[in-house]
Amino acid sequence: MQLTAIRRALLDRISDPELASRPPVAMIVAAEDATHFTSALSETFATGAVETHRFRVGLPMGEIVEGLNSVSGDSLATYPSMLARLVGEARAGRLQIQPRRILTMAEPLLPETRQAAEETWHAPIANMWGTSEAGVTAIGCFKGIGMHLTDDLVIVEAVDADGDPVPAGVRSHKVYVTNLFNPLMPLIRYEITDEVTLLDEPCACGSVHQRIADIEGRNDDTFIYGGGVSVHPHLFRSILGREPAISEYQVQQTPTGAEIIVCADGPVDLEALNHKLREALARSGCPEPTVKLNVVDSIPRLATGKLKRFLTL
Repeated sequence: MQLTAIRRALLDRISDPELASRPPVAMIVAAEDATHFTSALSETFATGAVETHRFRVGLPMGEIVEGLNSVSGDSLATYPSMLARLVGEARAGRLQIQPRRILTMAEPLLPETRQAAEETWHAPIANMWGTSEAGVTAIGCFKGIGMHLTDDLVIVEAVDADGDPVPAGVRSHKVYVTNLFNPLMPLIRYEITDEVTLLDEPCACGSVHQRIADIEGRNDDTFIYGGGVSVHPHLFRSILGREPAISEYQVQQTPTGAEIIVCADGPVDLEALNHKLREALARSGCPEPTVKLNVVDSIPRLATGKLKRFLTL
């Protein structure tokens, strides 16, 4: 399953007469260099099989849009945070690509981002979960939401805070990972703080690999306030994600609430948004919460190109 995305592109070529005479063209908006194991893997094995065009995620949005329009490839691969911004560019009429498939990686793919991209391009979306310790740990199949674990190569145990297994349909506190393919540095029940939900329904693709829901965060993204008040990132996501004009955001925890910066494709009622966030924090147990909101042109990314959405104290 490590090369699922590449195999899908090659299957498209076989089944579509338009693609039969040429390699599939992939558009990638990510870090400039494939420094992470999962991205290096795809670049190594895709060479010659797929024509790839890579655009650095830190470029001005106008340059990224211009580059993508000039290529107009068959597939698009990018971080979920960048996918949300590209959706905004497409809705504004500036981005004119029509990808047949979309692959996201490296960050949580939130339901609102998936829905917006599907409505914009009517293309199937596959999310990928990769870790440096275990490679491509799970990948979507373009047949539905969620992902298949690569459980022929990795054992993933979804557990609660005490390390006990959680049943299907219950979000785990963390996972234990055991890799089966690395004899030089085997990892046995290595703890990773990603929160995983196992699914027991069969997939439309017919695969028997264990399914999991799209991963929405990590337990170390949780904000802990005075008095032991715990606020899960979903509190912020559920409010900010409903604002259609907001394409990107970052939440910095403060002692009494949060400072939030957002990128917007249109007008945002900051006062009303501030009120909703303060009310939600108060319901979670934060006494007299404070929230500061600012609209910015861009949000700094990590050296890998990823966006760190939640910054704890």
